[in-house]
Amino acid sequence: MARQAHTALTGGTSSEGRVSGYVLKVIRESTGRTQQQLAEGIGVGVATIQGWESGRRPLMAMPTGNFLALRTWLRGLGAGPGLLDTLTEGLAADLFIGQALATPHHAADPAGHLLSTWVITRPFTETAAWPIGGKPPRRLERTARTALRRGPVPAGPQLGADERRHVITHMQAIAERADRRTTGGLLLARQAYYLIGFDASPETMAWLAQMYRADRRVVRPSKGWSLSWPLARSTASALTRLGDPEPMRRFIADQLCDEAGERANLNYCAFWTGDFDE
Repeated sequence: MARQAHTALTGGTSSEGRVSGYVLKVIRESTGRTQQQLAEGIGVGVATIQGWESGRRPLMAMPTGNFLALRTWLRGLGAGPGLLDTLTEGLAADLFIGQALATPHHAADPAGHLLSTWVITRPFTETAAWPIGGKPPRRLERTARTALRRGPVPAGPQLGADERRHVITHMQAIAERADRRTTGGLLLARQAYYLIGFDASPETMAWLAQMYRADRRVVRPSKGWSLSWPLARSTASALTRLGDPEPMRRFIADQLCDEAGERANLNYCAFWTGDFDE
């Protein structure tokens, strides 16, 4: 089961800004601008740019109009739409990470949690999981490698060891407490499982395997499509990423065995890759 640990590590969801700040830095470097040049171009002090890029001054605290103006200005410098979309995804990732860090584990409440309110997409998942697994979003990967850097710098947004464990344990806590009798609870659990799967530690793999077995007892999957279909798929995907393909083989055999299951899989893949949005 999820570890019970210390209290909140930050003051609130609006105090987090490391992911979007790092994306902003990559975008700035890709355009060949220094912090001073960017500051002069948009009419702020260089300390503001430094604060944004480090996450000390969260971009999500910026008025919406100012953020859109910043995106437009960066587009004019040559930043591509994919990079700018990742900047926006970074705000959502910061909101999610900030909520996790600001919530003591005993107070983690599945009701109304961010992961129970919408079906996450690949861009959000890759961006939110970046500080957990260390792999940059694919839309940013090439730019992050080729952007000009001076001196040793982090390869991505950084969470301290305690912060990283806190975020993972938060997701474990809400997944364990999610009500499997409701659609929202099933959605919350499956999305928490998928994000947790980006942590490759043996402890996380053991926890996922334990939850997989427990879920199959509580929510018995039927052949083909059922309400448990997304939960089984995401758990199997997470365990496959961590080196255990057996749950995925079982999912393919049991839940993709009829037309309804295959159609659900095609629809989900299309949504995941952005071919359609609802």
